[in-house]
Amino acid sequence: MRELAPYIKPSAGENTGLNLDTCARADYKGVAMKSYTTKEVAEKLGVHRVTLQEWIAKGWVPVPQLQTIGGGLVRLWSNADIERARKAIAKRGK
Repeated sequence: MRELAPYIKPSAGENTGLNLDTCARADYKGVAMKSYTTKEVAEKLGVHRVTLQEWIAKGWVPVPQLQTIGGGLVRLWSNADIERARKAIAKRGK
């Protein structure tokens, strides 16, 4: 699991009010990488969020691993993850 920037790490028992529909920044070896939620990825791919989630459930789209943020499980997508999804969708003929 990638370590997330300190501003989104809650203290024990703290309710951060973190909105999981906004993007997060993940640090990888000191380099900040932009990450996107599934909702944002669906918008970038031009499909509805529910459609993308159905394709994920059917195994039609490769996905990043689930990560725990603020006590909830989310997928944080990198630009490379989005490109893999885009290619898989194009291959299926969207």
